[in-house]
Amino acid sequence: MARQERARRTRERVLELAAEEIAAHGYAQTNLQTVADRLGTTKGALYGHFASKEALAEALEREAAERWHALRATAEAPGTGPEQALHDTMLALARQLDDPRLRAALRLAADSGRRGRGTPNLLEEVRHCLLEQLRSAHRLGRLAPEWRPEVAAQVLLAMVYGAVFAGWPAIGKEPTRWREALWVFLASLRARGPGQVT
Repeated sequence: MARQERARRTRERVLELAAEEIAAHGYAQTNLQTVADRLGTTKGALYGHFASKEALAEALEREAAERWHALRATAEAPGTGPEQALHDTMLALARQLDDPRLRAALRLAADSGRRGRGTPNLLEEVRHCLLEQLRSAHRLGRLAPEWRPEVAAQVLLAMVYGAVFAGWPAIGKEPTRWREALWVFLASLRARGPGQVT
């Protein structure tokens, strides 16, 4: 039993260290030898937990997908309007940006070399969710008709992804900045747009 617990803790530590490396350097530039060195073990020992770097990345993506689905279910609880769901989704994502595993999953999703590998693309799933919420708000007349939900969803997605790599702290460290940015964006969607952009 103690051996299994030790193996479980080591596996979790490998995931954590690999996530930090992937979040900082991207999938292609992440070296498993660096992860092994930081863990204080050999590269061969890592393969006892993950058969390859690809398997490690897929584990991070699967974990992020599970967390995303739980987050979305909470934000879109029955009786929640689309604007509130959008607000809650964005703030819930912002709360988790401190987690290197989420940052790594976002980086993996953005890495064009990793698309179509059989695991969910986190950025695409987030974009689709935001788009559904924005379309619902648009249909209910909660957004100015000039603003297209597709464009708004892309801007929100850029805000989440950009925050990871622009050094914004997670909401737990600076809630005012996130809430203010979200308020500014949502307020602009309620205002009349500039008309047709050419």
